[in-house]
Amino acid sequence: GDALLSLTVGVPSNFACFYIVGILAHKLRNAIRYALMGILEEAFMLILMVLCYKHGLLPLEIAIAYGIGMAVAIAFTLAYALVKGRRYCNLILACSTGLLIGSIIIGVGVYAYSQFFTLPTGESRLPISAALLWMLWVYITEIPFIISLSPPITEVILKVFVRSEV
Repeated sequence: GDALLSLTVGVPSNFACFYIVGILAHKLRNAIRYALMGILEEAFMLILMVLCYKHGLLPLEIAIAYGIGMAVAIAFTLAYALVKGRRYCNLILACSTGLLIGSIIIGVGVYAYSQFFTLPTGESRLPISAALLWMLWVYITEIPFIISLSPPITEVILKVFVRSEV
């Protein structure tokens, strides 16, 4: 690893991601429209991925894997909205938006870092398309897990820590 890369890109992206998740999950009311907005964010990333494939930036195997990941995320978003009703719609949008912002920071950050320093993989002076590809990779590989696991983990935390004090 590269400590400077972690401190300049990884730490700020994680801070921004989780800060946004916390703020949005707290401030947004539970409403179905937030699940729909989350699906729109996920669909936007899926379309962006397809465009990268169509322009030769992604090989077919990776595009298929990314497509499966996005299908899983969208399926979980729909399932939570339909089965749980409005209960977790704000959390779903908060997680998707926070991860999107964090992913953008990573994409731009890795690109910018490579303009001045060598990456741990030995690359430097990456093309601007690398920012888009890093952003897609981070979002698409993490969103299925965040969307599928955040609501049940949140439910357990609320049962154990919040409701036990009442």
